[in-house]
Amino acid sequence: MIIIKNILKFDLSPIEKKVFLRQFGVRHYRDLPADKQQEFNDVILNSEFIKIEGELKTVSLRLLYEQFRQFHATYMIIVRNIDDLIPNKTLKLDYSALSSTLSIYRKRKEEFFRTFKPEQITDPYQINPLYKIVWEIMWYTHRFYVFNKWNMLDVLFDKYKMKSFLDFFHISYDIFKDISNIYTDIDVIQKIIIKLSRVMDNGNYTDLIFNNKVDDKFQRELNEFINELEE
Repeated sequence: MIIIKNILKFDLSPIEKKVFLRQFGVRHYRDLPADKQQEFNDVILNSEFIKIEGELKTVSLRLLYEQFRQFHATYMIIVRNIDDLIPNKTLKLDYSALSSTLSIYRKRKEEFFRTFKPEQITDPYQINPLYKIVWEIMWYTHRFYVFNKWNMLDVLFDKYKMKSFLDFFHISYDIFKDISNIYTDIDVIQKIIIKLSRVMDNGNYTDLIFNNKVDDKFQRELNEFINELEE
């Protein structure tokens, strides 16, 4: 159980934050001396994480981190042989939630298409609604990948004519899996996720959402990222 807790507490907060806290021998900013609180805030605001988050056009680094953390937690339980039983009840719940999410998405898609205006996003740290849609759908799929039950999703995504979503999710999990298998240093993983966010940001999420299409150039970039990890 201790191992599981450690996995679930996978910390992907800014590297600069952790370095600063270690200088004072504490683990939380509330334990810092009062005269160091503002300096701590400045460190966070000037961290690579925050800078990249503001530069990305569509992808949210925060959400991508959370997606990876969720995958990593489940995948490591299998890799470390903590529990190899297929959680069929949980998969059924995920399937039900995913089916409901896809149904709601289909009903609202046309309205969203009419009302969404990219120029309305003026805050660089605001989560782009396009990426939020993709993230919300992907959220319920990671266990199907980890437990080799991906084929359960084929009929569901075909029903909503969203096969390209499924292909995109699968290659994303291929990348997450390689990162989890190859790297153990959290700070190194953070840098890789930041690099991945830049690649992910090249995707045309409007095309994915409204035309069920992943362009060939983006597909090649994702495959090249995998090849670089495996070299």
